[in-house]
Amino acid sequence: MSTPSPKKRSAGSLAARVLSAVVFLPLFVWIVRAGGLPFSFLVGAIVVLATAETYNLLSAPARPYLAFGIVSAAVLAAILARDTGALLLPFFTIFFLLLFLSLLVTRAPSAARIGGEVVFALFYAAYLPAHMLLIRALPDARGTGMETGAALLFLVFLATWGTDTGAYFTGKWIGRTPLAPVISPRKTVEGSLGGLVWALLGGWLAHVWFLPELPLAHCLMLAFGASVLGQAGDLCESVLKRQAGVKDSATWIPGHGGVLDRFDAIFFATPFAYIYLRLVLS
Repeated sequence: MSTPSPKKRSAGSLAARVLSAVVFLPLFVWIVRAGGLPFSFLVGAIVVLATAETYNLLSAPARPYLAFGIVSAAVLAAILARDTGALLLPFFTIFFLLLFLSLLVTRAPSAARIGGEVVFALFYAAYLPAHMLLIRALPDARGTGMETGAALLFLVFLATWGTDTGAYFTGKWIGRTPLAPVISPRKTVEGSLGGLVWALLGGWLAHVWFLPELPLAHCLMLAFGASVLGQAGDLCESVLKRQAGVKDSATWIPGHGGVLDRFDAIFFATPFAYIYLRLVLS
């Protein structure tokens, strides 16, 4: 049996990516626009799946804590979905107490490392993506059409996924200088800069299409920050996958891999966007 050539495999992967986007993107857009329970359930599913994928990338001693990690992640997402910030301190108190007691009872020889990985998984796969809920829940200042929170999220999505697409094609065409050869050998400086240009284009399009009331300078700053932080998130996931010796975090999404493969940049970009919106734009 003949083995498919690299070009055929690449073409097949690109076709799968496009097909998945055609199928899932309209549903994703509708859910973001709808907000409410549909969006909360979507983010909850992303958090749970991302947590499961993260534990598969961690060291073997931390993996028995998967159930604890998933329950903790789901509860944290639910708290932020209800915008009940007063519950965050009690949540983290209970989380750390249960984790400490569990490590104490099991007498794990590498308790510090396991505890660190469990905390990392909660922060990385639950706390960071939960900022999508916080942005979506921002007060609506428009009154008609798309709500403010949804419009701002779409700006972040345009910037981060524009970065991903722009970096891929720019790197493929003119990429020469390695960006982080130890972490991700295929990423190039040229691709990174090309992705940044595409992100700024996405910020401009967001301003023209559905955020005309937000000054262009702020749209571009949000897009710039989302692109830079998004690329950092991409590299962070690359470190995890390289340590685990896998190409994709999972195979949930044909052509895209897992939730982490598709949303790694979003995880880093949305906290930046939320902080910028709160501190700069109030």
